[in-house]
Amino acid sequence: MLGGRRLCAFDELSQLDPELYRNLTFVKKYDGDVSDLSLTFSIDEDFMGKINTVDLVPGGRTIQVTNDNK
Repeated sequence: MLGGRRLCAFDELSQLDPELYRNLTFVKKYDGDVSDLSLTFSIDEDFMGKINTVDLVPGGRTIQVTNDNK
């Protein structure tokens, strides 16, 4: 479970969160230096105006996404 929710397969993500699926697919296929995008292994969720950062892996908000680990 992630943030109290059931984990899903990447293919299921297109139905559950189309915007997140598009963004992750873009990064996966990006040919440039992905570190230029300043991404980490976390997502920000807006719940009733409150932003909550959720790590996608343990400590994800401190791990820079690179071409080697994307």
